[in-house]
Amino acid sequence: SFIRTNQGKVRDNLEVLLPIVSHLIATDFNLEATERYSTDPLNVVKICDALGYEDWELVRQPAKALQQLLQREEQVLLITGSFFLISAVHPLIIKLKDTT
Repeated sequence: SFIRTNQGKVRDNLEVLLPIVSHLIATDFNLEATERYSTDPLNVVKICDALGYEDWELVRQPAKALQQLLQREEQVLLITGSFFLISAVHPLIIKLKDTT
């Protein structure tokens, strides 16, 4: 997920990221207290398509996106985007850690 910004920056970031990932999960975040919102994940996957990258999924809820990520078989799992996304999923990761 990317903070709401110009689409050129999202495309530039995806051009760097996509060659090194085997799968991408585009998600959303909304931190109303800070008035920070993500780029619409539908726009992210549209850019993926435009760049010829097809191994993506769109999961709007960060908690569900994290669950989907943790089900992946890759040895390295990466959460990337803005620090706002990290702050949105951090409590979920702590909660998972406390239950395992």
